[in-house]
Order: sequence, then C-alpha cells, then structure tokens
Amino acid sequence: MITQRAGREREEAGAVGELGHHDCVALVAAPHHERTALVWVEGWRPLPLACFVSYQGDVLIPTGENPLLADTVCGRAVTVEFLDRGGEWVVRGTGTARPLTREDLPPRVPSAATEPAMLHASRYGIHVHVSRFSGTRSPAAPDSAVLHGGHA
Repeated sequence: MITQRAGREREEAGAVGELGHHDCVALVAAPHHERTALVWVEGWRPLPLACFVSYQGDVLIPTGENPLLADTVCGRAVTVEFLDRGGEWVVRGTGTARPLTREDLPPRVPSAATEPAMLHASRYGIHVHVSRFSGTRSPAAPDSAVLHGGHA
C-alpha cells in the first residue's frame, strides 16, 4: 500500500507515471549504499559520479583527494539524475552545491572495513541540497517500486 502522502502526490501530479518529491526520495534514498548519478553543472557534460542520498534527499558526492571538482562547483546549481537499472523510473533534482563535511556523512557505514575508505573518499566532495525531486515511472512499473525504494 502506498503511503498517503505519496498517493496524494501521485494524484496531484495528474499525469500517469509522474512521481512527486516524496516518491522520488523513497526511490533514491540510500545513505549507507552507494548510487551512481549523472551530475550536471552548467556548461559541463554530465558526469557519472558515485554518491549517497540521505532520507532528506540531500546528495553527498565524495570526490576523493582531488579538490578541483568541489572547488569548481560549490555555490553553483547542480542537477542530479538517477536511472533505475531496470528502466522503471527516472528521478531528477536540482540544488546548490556546497563543500561536503565530515558531519554530512551517514552516521553508520556498511562495515568497519569501509569506514576509512569512505572518510578518505569524502575528504573533498560536494553536498547538494535538492529542494525538490521530480521523476517519471514507466507505465509498466509496479507501485511496489515506490514502496521498496526501487527494489521491487
């Protein structure tokens, strides 16, 4: 059963297959599991980058030891796009980038073995606060994809 808020958003969206903000966050949020997003900054070609998405919809993009990307995009508008591996949905959001800090990282990581790697990878990075996500779901995609974070 779809949450009342998600169901209301789907009804308000009007068109079949449109996803509201809360539906989109439910699909992409995985603060302890890496995702890949296509990341656009005005004037650049899209870059596929590993990231983490919080349950609030913030996108955390660790960039490792190279501060160039973080230095270049901070303060600018950044668009992120997530594609479902099965082709059932696409989610896109735009927000402003700021430097990623240690406090931005998820409170837990999958294992103690990956924690040092995560801290190292996030030495420089971008925190994109996405104010609103939108997306589309293919007509054949079941509603259970929304309920299970895209893992139907």
